[in-house]
Amino acid sequence: MESQQNILFVEIDLNIKIDEFEGPLGLLLTLITKNKLDITRISLVKIVNQYIEFAEKHKPDLKTSAEFVRIASILLYLKTLALTNNPSNLDEDMEIETTKLIEQLEIIKQFRKLRDLLKQKRNEKKKMLSKLVKHNISKSKQYSLDDIIRFAVKYFINIQRDKKFSLKRDEVNISEKIEEIKKILQIRHSINFSELTFSQPLIQVIASFMAILETTKSEITSLKQEKNFDEILITRRG
Repeated sequence: MESQQNILFVEIDLNIKIDEFEGPLGLLLTLITKNKLDITRISLVKIVNQYIEFAEKHKPDLKTSAEFVRIASILLYLKTLALTNNPSNLDEDMEIETTKLIEQLEIIKQFRKLRDLLKQKRNEKKKMLSKLVKHNISKSKQYSLDDIIRFAVKYFINIQRDKKFSLKRDEVNISEKIEEIKKILQIRHSINFSELTFSQPLIQVIASFMAILETTKSEITSLKQEKNFDEILITRRG
């Protein structure tokens, strides 16, 4: 797993193991956020020194050192281009790596948003979540809201690995997603989560997941899983 995705497992406050690139990539996003920058080539150039200084100070272990070096090489390439302003220095392979890096950072950003939203919802609406687990998730199988979220996290990660799914920076509106779900369930009684989100960009999939949590808390829908990490079935209540 680590060799394929350079992923570190991070425990978040929902007792969920979430694959979140929280190694060198996570550091890079943190520096971008700390400096109040957008995820762009120019922003990457601005934080080159901070990134390399951190790596030198903390001496990354063998599991992450190769990834630190890979990212540092991309940053130095971008800084060289910025300083020389010479088109002849463009490198096709490094341009591809730069594009991939920016896409990965966008994905991590969305995972962090999802993590923060879930933590906020648990802290602010603990009673409502308890009610959700008690009443709205199928009692035939003893799977909690955390199990539902685990499935979603795994599903998000599989999406970003699949080349047929794109990462777009479109703004999403959870209220609009809720209305979409309501309209679908007026026509049919239930729908699988994967069918609901088929071919959607990752950001839209995350918004859809937040929307089904809202509809379930509002007792518009109920959620069911036959077994751990299995498909989520969304069913209209009433």
